[in-house]
Parts: sequence; C-alpha cells; structure tokens
Amino acid sequence: MTVRFRCIEYKILIFIMCSELILESSGLKCYNGIQRESSRWVQCDLRRGYRTCYTKHNHLGEVTGKGCASREKLYYEHCENHEMEGLVERVCYCSFNLCNTASIQGQGVCVGLLFVSLLLVQSLANIMSKFTSQF
Repeated sequence: MTVRFRCIEYKILIFIMCSELILESSGLKCYNGIQRESSRWVQCDLRRGYRTCYTKHNHLGEVTGKGCASREKLYYEHCENHEMEGLVERVCYCSFNLCNTASIQGQGVCVGLLFVSLLLVQSLANIMSKFTSQF
C-alpha cells in the first residue's frame, strides 16, 4: 500500500470519528414517559449534567419511567437494583441516542452503524488499492 492510500484511509476514519463527536455535542436524546416504545423523546441538557438515559422497571419487569440521568457516560448498558421499604426496582442506564427503549434495540442500532461504517471503510480501501495498483 502506498502512503497516499494510507492517508486517505486515515482521513475517512477521522471523518467518521468527528461526525460522532458532532452528533454527541448536540446533546443526548432519551425517551421520556412510561410507554413501551414511546415516540416522545427529550433532548437532555448536557450543561446540567445529564449524560445518560435511564429506564426504570418495577419488580414485575414493567417499565415505570424513562428519561435523562446524570450518571457518568457509559459505553454499555448498566443496570442496578434499588430496594427501599420493601419495594424493589431496577434502573438501567445507557449513553446512546434513544437507547432507553424497553428492549436493547438502541444498542443494536449503534453497533450496526459501527459495523456498516467499518465495512464502508474496508470497501473504500479495497477500491483505492485496486485503483492505485493500476497506475
């Protein structure tokens, strides 16, 4: 591989990472309310410290709340059990846009986008290597 080809490959990777930062800087979007797949979402205020989304479940596993949380940013879903006066609830936190659905669909979308991005970079690398080998 030539130096020029490597330079193009790195520029593509930098572009992908910068676009992720731009999307992130606009604030996190979280579902809000108690509906299973609510179409109602809110833009979390990063200046007030809201960096994660949460989903709260009761002891039967039913969703009892969703919204923005001030937990540290996570790169995975983290769940905790809280018990107070005999009532047990499970609260799960995540840091991807609209990740606090009742299922783990939000994480699947993020992983899927990452996979597609990597396939695109690999395809472009193959095309560029064929193109540069002709000259």
